Amino acid sequence: MPNAIYSGTGEYDSATLMAVYSAYLPKPDEGAVYEFRTGTIYNISCKAYPNRILIFMRVKDGANTDLSKLTLDGNTSDTPTTIMFSLDSGFIEDVNDNCEKLELDKDIELILFHDQYYDISYVEKNLFCLPASAYATGPAPDGGAKTELESPLAIVPKKGKPGLLLVKKLKP
Repeated sequence: MPNAIYSGTGEYDSATLMAVYSAYLPKPDEGAVYEFRTGTIYNISCKAYPNRILIFMRVKDGANTDLSKLTLDGNTSDTPTTIMFSLDSGFIEDVNDNCEKLELDKDIELILFHDQYYDISYVEKNLFCLPASAYATGPAPDGGAKTELESPLAIVPKKGKPGLLLVKKLKP
């Protein structure tokens, strides 16, 4: 059964801050792999939407197509892709000065965000402190300008979907 592209679930250990997230993605093209930027996890928490983080993803060695269009075509993997990362402060970066501090003893909403260029200014301008529906927005159209290129440029998708990262507290 197909799953919502970019969605997923996971958990993190409140003591070690190590996290495992399982995301549903389509099978990549032959030779392509998914790449997740886990060296920097962006805190996009605000008062209205607390405890939110964002991880950038892209397709390496393949086309960065709009994966959300592949949800219902039978190409979605039933086996989620595993992403491992740390919530240690050395890996967390606030998207701007208005971010609320993460509460690492509570569940966290994780947004897996597909953008080949890791455009943090786009995230700050278009996704910070907005409802989850904002994560399905794409780049603005270019106004239909003609180019001298022999083939059209592919617009890189800027899409994502929120999932939950549940806190796993150590038992005393």
